[in-house]
Amino acid sequence: MIKKIKHNEMYLNIGEKGHFFLSCDETKEKDYVYGYINTNLICGAGNETEFENNMIMPTCDFFRHESTVFDGDKIGISYNVSSQNVAVKEKLELVDGLNVVRQVTEVENRGDKNVKITKLSAACVTGIGIDGSRYFENDKRFIVNYSYNRWQGEGQWHKSTLKELGVYPASKHVWEKSTHRFQSTGSYSSRVYYPLIVIEDTEKGESWFFEREGAQSWYMDVTAFGGFNARFLNVSIGGTDENTGWEYDLKPGEKYATNTCFYGVVKGGLDEVIRTLDAYRRKYEYIHADGKVIFNDFMNCNWAKPTYERLIPLIDAAAEAGCDGFCIDDGWAVTGEWDPLDEKFGKGGFDGIIRYIKEKGMRPGVWFEFECTKYKVAEELGEDVLMHRNGNVVMPHRPRLDLSNPKARKWLMSKIRRVYDAGVRYIKNDQNNDECWGINYNGESPVQGLIDKNKAYYAFIDDIYKEFPDLVIEGCSSGAGRATYDVLKRVSLQSVTDQEDYRLMPSVHTGSLMYYTPEKAGFWAYPYPLLYKDIETQVIPDDELASFADGRETVFNMVNGMAGSLYLSGKIHLADELNKNLIKEGVAAYKTYNKTLPDRYPVFPSGLKNMDDKTMNVLGLIDKDGADMLLFVWALETKEFDVDLKKYGFTRAEKFYPSADFGEKTLYSDGVLSVSFEKEYSAMIILMKK
Repeated sequence: MIKKIKHNEMYLNIGEKGHFFLSCDETKEKDYVYGYINTNLICGAGNETEFENNMIMPTCDFFRHESTVFDGDKIGISYNVSSQNVAVKEKLELVDGLNVVRQVTEVENRGDKNVKITKLSAACVTGIGIDGSRYFENDKRFIVNYSYNRWQGEGQWHKSTLKELGVYPASKHVWEKSTHRFQSTGSYSSRVYYPLIVIEDTEKGESWFFEREGAQSWYMDVTAFGGFNARFLNVSIGGTDENTGWEYDLKPGEKYATNTCFYGVVKGGLDEVIRTLDAYRRKYEYIHADGKVIFNDFMNCNWAKPTYERLIPLIDAAAEAGCDGFCIDDGWAVTGEWDPLDEKFGKGGFDGIIRYIKEKGMRPGVWFEFECTKYKVAEELGEDVLMHRNGNVVMPHRPRLDLSNPKARKWLMSKIRRVYDAGVRYIKNDQNNDECWGINYNGESPVQGLIDKNKAYYAFIDDIYKEFPDLVIEGCSSGAGRATYDVLKRVSLQSVTDQEDYRLMPSVHTGSLMYYTPEKAGFWAYPYPLLYKDIETQVIPDDELASFADGRETVFNMVNGMAGSLYLSGKIHLADELNKNLIKEGVAAYKTYNKTLPDRYPVFPSGLKNMDDKTMNVLGLIDKDGADMLLFVWALETKEFDVDLKKYGFTRAEKFYPSADFGEKTLYSDGVLSVSFEKEYSAMIILMKK
């Protein structure tokens, strides 16, 4: 018998021995396949544990179902592996009002000897496409969406068929297993891939999504079992295993739980998926977005070389533009020591420049890299405050502070209190090094050490909020190296990228909004950029200054930043009257809707484009009731194009920003917006209404 639970617009079908699968339709009982377990487990050097009497490959370890317990929206499914005296419990939670399941998997040692665990998934979602045609009969049926996420090139989404990923049948053997793995290793958990995949079922018109938390090594496996007899797909959500360098000695009586993962299925495509994901993310976040306009002096500006003479005109210009906060980035202190360099900031020193920011009506902020320190600190506190791996200091050129060490925590908290007492109420916390496999002290798995290290980091962030309740913390990580949901839900803002070329920003921004809510996505706008090549002179060449004169670059930059949480930079004190007014107008226009961002979700009328697509890009931020939409339109090297908006049902289109006429033209008729710009690399925002 199958227990069928209708949850929101999704069915959860649970067999009598605990196997479950999801569907947007009420699946017939004959379509249910027994024998595929919901968790991946390997003990020691064995093969993957399988369900009793349904062995695919030779193994000595079998899951045996113990119980399935229903408690409101929570479901507990328990198994044992008798040969190892190990119990496994899958803890499922049906998320109220959403087609989402949260899951954590826990393993317990019931014996009297240590058991080495070498693989444990957070979930293994099976039955994908079970009631449709076989995946290989229509190669275009399943489209897998995944994102590459590299430094300055975040949010680059790709679509692949299963065959293009190497998932295709080659035999009729029931044990044939065809798998594609998405994987990132180390503390830069979102540097290679972001841990989110979306599988579109074009035959049934529905989309599956899978995401996991945890700023450390992870994997997701997309698998088809059974070769030409395969009837469905399977997605395993790690967790960690030997392929990511993990193992764990589970002591008698000990329990070990995975990170949380969440997954589900919706009718529709990426628009419907992101609406569900953003609703989930907002529901479970600890810290809400701050919603303020921040000026930061790093990107295409002071480049970590702040001085009194460079800061004062920028502070004045940021205040005049309407910014709510001013953050001094790297260069205010010796990185890793965190004592202000008073000599950089004139007669008043560091405290004086912070007072000046406050006097201008803005919240003062500074850049930190909490986990980065110096050997000088270890000499004072003891070398045990540094992260180690196999007896060696991790990243010896920039040693890492071990925040599980009470001495390290106390020392760092004192440095935060120093700037807080001076008036700082905003911290941009960065992470510019990857600890790679991780850390260890007593021969344990470095990957497990990295997991424990991150738990200590989260606990330290929580302690900061307790100590300084009015302090706002931004997450960074060389752009977005450590930006998984367990970090995002603890910060008010996430710096999305370090991309220096404003023309490449639209691709990065639209793609990143698949995994950041708009109100937490810190999007750079840097009119009057001082490019990195001019870092030593700190002077913008005259020919570049002249190129800003017509205002188009300023408008493009402001539209970039206004698509998320506006994060202003650039040598804006050099702006002439035209550009100064465009900056002020952009900030003012942004403030008319920034408080509504937590109720908006992104849509992608032109799809998710990569950086090498030089045509155009379009992003919509639609309100929760669909009454209006802010449409961000970027012309790259294509100046005229149409945007199909029929599915959203709007009847009117009004230019929102800029108010000045740059020769752009729009025509909205029968749900299609026709756009024409005079020049390449132009942009504007249009307000769509019902």
